[in-house]
Amino acid sequence: PGGWLYLTGGSQGLIVYRASNNEFRAMDRHCPYQASNICRVNVDSSEVVARDQSCCGSAYLITDGSVIQGPSALPLQRYNTSFNGTTLRIYN
Repeated sequence: PGGWLYLTGGSQGLIVYRASNNEFRAMDRHCPYQASNICRVNVDSSEVVARDQSCCGSAYLITDGSVIQGPSALPLQRYNTSFNGTTLRIYN
């Protein structure tokens, strides 16, 4: 719990965060602020914030994708997840 990783998928890749032993959250790395610019967020050294300072200028919590620093008013796109103890399924 508390760990994360990048996966391929979505628009600009995914951040998958493990909230507990059986709960995962998956978010698209595509910054929703001026989405046509195709900005990608990266998890910073805090290990809980994903940000893009050079393109969209916004920061998000990887625990739920919520905005913690604008200009974006929209959270990261979240995907549904299900985990059966062995396999994690990510879907929309």
